[in-house]
Amino acid sequence: MRPDETIPTLNTAAICERLKQVRVQVCGSRGQSHFAALLHLSPSTYNYYEKGRIPPVDVLDRASHVTGAPLLWLIRGEPSDFALESLKKIELAPGAMNGTHVESGATASL
Repeated sequence: MRPDETIPTLNTAAICERLKQVRVQVCGSRGQSHFAALLHLSPSTYNYYEKGRIPPVDVLDRASHVTGAPLLWLIRGEPSDFALESLKKIELAPGAMNGTHVESGATASL
């Protein structure tokens, strides 16, 4: 990068929106608490991120790892052709408030 080039600023609202889009895709529209648990966050902390508080990089990294969404897409929206529909649903296993979830028919433990 040349010294006279400016570094583009991050659109924090877009980061929060992309995180929400990923959550809705993998956990459904009512899966906010489940997604928070997958990220090892309290539901209220996660809710702050969907409402506009920028999540720390470690939270975005966990979201990328848990869901398969590219980290750079969560941060910058790149690649622009990333398809949310390619992400697999993550459902709670029956009686699973212990960190167990079901992904594509298989049970996994966090």
